[in-house]
Amino acid sequence: MNREISEVRENTEKVYNVPVPSHPELIKNKEYDARAYALALLESRRGDKEQHRYINLNDFKQDTKTIASKYNISTKTLSRYIINIKKLQNVFKGTEINIVNSFATENGELYIQLMSKISSRYYVLIPSNVLYKMLVTTRRDVIKTFITLLYTLKDKNTGKYIERQVTYNYLLNKVGMSQTSTKAMCAILGLLQDMRLIQVRQVESTHYNTETLKATPKTVNMISIHPEYLQLVEDVANGYITEQVPQPDIMTAEETEEVSRQEKEFVVADMYI
Repeated sequence: MNREISEVRENTEKVYNVPVPSHPELIKNKEYDARAYALALLESRRGDKEQHRYINLNDFKQDTKTIASKYNISTKTLSRYIINIKKLQNVFKGTEINIVNSFATENGELYIQLMSKISSRYYVLIPSNVLYKMLVTTRRDVIKTFITLLYTLKDKNTGKYIERQVTYNYLLNKVGMSQTSTKAMCAILGLLQDMRLIQVRQVESTHYNTETLKATPKTVNMISIHPEYLQLVEDVANGYITEQVPQPDIMTAEETEEVSRQEKEFVVADMYI
């Protein structure tokens, strides 16, 4: 496909709001690697006068070590991320949640177009410094859970975020986790609270069984987006935040191998959650 790209690189010294896809069917799909896609969005370029974003595969090949160390991952993991992103083109091809499109320009540059076809209603805004912190310090289910909460807690009529009752089973289903992973989801919500991204308020309620006519006391979670996070999104949109996204030190070869080993352990641990 012949195409000319007029690219604009985001100013990495300034925090900006990143549009992240939040379509429920996308988040639930196990083929969707939220961490890989988040990295691609942070490293992407945007086309001049258009909403689509692009990653130049030649840039990734030339700067593999630099990009990998920037996100505290191994070069093998970065390569796997790119493969996972490219796979999405076939997984969602022809659907309304097609978020990837590969093409080449006349000069042979290979690109992946992000955010291809999803309606704007299926995007949430996450400040680049928050997305970066989540990417380097958490696992992909944490990112998926936060995206799901941003989508779920936004009133579709007013566009405002509201407090709602959200169950563990609801989140597990939306994120694509096993219904037996309640403890894992509880830990994820605790982490999001520690990061001051959400607030969880436990309320005593009563559940009535229509068959037995018995009432059973029950504790429910009322969840809302943390006001400090909402203020951050607004301040970023208004240009008030100019904090540079923190960069970790360049990893040594030994540290890179250790990160790769830890990631393999996480994959094995996931099988037993």
